[in-house]
Amino acid sequence: MSAKILVVDDDPAIRDILVRILLRENYTPITAANGLEALELVPRESPDLILLDVTMPILDGFAVCKRLKDNEQTALIPVTMLTGLDDREHRRRGIEVGADDFLTKPIEQSLLRARLRSQLRIKRLTDQLDRTESVIFMLALAVEAKDAYTEGHLRRLSSYSEQMAIAAKLDHAQVKAIRLGGLLHDIGKISIDDAILGKPTRLTDEEYHHIKRHPEEGARIVAPMRFASEVGPIILHHHERWDGRGYPYGLR
Repeated sequence: MSAKILVVDDDPAIRDILVRILLRENYTPITAANGLEALELVPRESPDLILLDVTMPILDGFAVCKRLKDNEQTALIPVTMLTGLDDREHRRRGIEVGADDFLTKPIEQSLLRARLRSQLRIKRLTDQLDRTESVIFMLALAVEAKDAYTEGHLRRLSSYSEQMAIAAKLDHAQVKAIRLGGLLHDIGKISIDDAILGKPTRLTDEEYHHIKRHPEEGARIVAPMRFASEVGPIILHHHERWDGRGYPYGLR
């Protein structure tokens, strides 16, 4: 299936040129004549990449890019901004709002082809990571479902933790990390025998030692993920205690 590319430019001549190039390269082009139209199209069409003109009426390219990058649902769509000749100020502002790449008008076709291939390759890798992360979330919920005592625990803890983080006025990235940490903190229990997890009587020392491995196992499971540096420490240390009697490291 060919990649779907959204072309956003108020100049119909430039839109037509880009559409012809994209069709020759076997991409599927869709077009928008202004920023508002683009923002309406994105959730409906789910483009793989966006070619976005900087200077447009109604809503310029910077505002469009910022809205896309501020939205978790669209933040990972690559945005290539189309700028004027050697326009350093436009490039600086584009970087600030999260643009992934820049092309200078008039656009050189060979350079456009190369940049599209590069950005779409990155998008495919990102999509693969998203699928892997979805599997990990499903595993976390599967672990929870194995124990009737903890049913709903992950989602409740995640929700309460998120509300506390917001009340503490943490920034968006920190709130997100805490929410994900709440959902995934027990993912390491996937490596623990069901008989131990569901044992109705007191655990033996050996069984308890096995249980205490789950924070380290959880941190190892999420290590390849993009959010590992923020969420990994939450998973690893969620059983530590202020008095040093927690695990796995007995931190104070």
